[in-house]
Amino acid sequence: MIVTIDGPAGSGKSTAAKLLAEKLGFFHLDTGAIYRSIAYIAKKKGILWDNEEGVADIAGSLDIDFRVENGTRKVYANGEDVTELIRLPEISTGSSDVAKLKKVREALVDVQRRFAESRNIVAEGRDMGTVIFPYADIKFYLDASIEIRAKRRQLELRLKGIEADFDKVLEDARKRDLQDSKRDVAPLRMAEDAILINTDNIGIDEMVELLYAEVKKRWK
Repeated sequence: MIVTIDGPAGSGKSTAAKLLAEKLGFFHLDTGAIYRSIAYIAKKKGILWDNEEGVADIAGSLDIDFRVENGTRKVYANGEDVTELIRLPEISTGSSDVAKLKKVREALVDVQRRFAESRNIVAEGRDMGTVIFPYADIKFYLDASIEIRAKRRQLELRLKGIEADFDKVLEDARKRDLQDSKRDVAPLRMAEDAILINTDNIGIDEMVELLYAEVKKRWK
């Protein structure tokens, strides 16, 4: 079974997808981590994020692995633990830059689909229900006001010891929304058959229970 969860940054999709996958016993495919890993590797190699050929080469040879170590979910890219490195603000911006490159997205379609070949998955990102898994069994689209999403992002950074000005976080969120929704390739949008959930006033536990109930209606 394939469950997709799409939505903008800060909508709660990453946390919801992780917890829903755990509750269902499904594999959690964090596609955002894939694009962040590509942005990180490009920066490390000195390749500009708008260098489509260079970044596409990285995407085409990317060895991405998701592991659970001592109860903690880890992301490995080309053998390196990049779990924390790919969550830095600069890399978040870079992931949006590389995600709009056509050749990069083309290189990753099959990579992402392979994760669903022999297992049940919860896939979260920005084009899971529209491009990667248009045939998914159930699709969700999570959204929230930009102010709420910026507050969540600021808290996330603070918990990691990174102090960020709220106005700067808010401006970054607006910039990323614009990039993601206006890009020519696989823009952020809700699939016609997706279930829309506004997460402004929903706690994470309530949200996961809601998603779980919808999945159980269709998963026998």
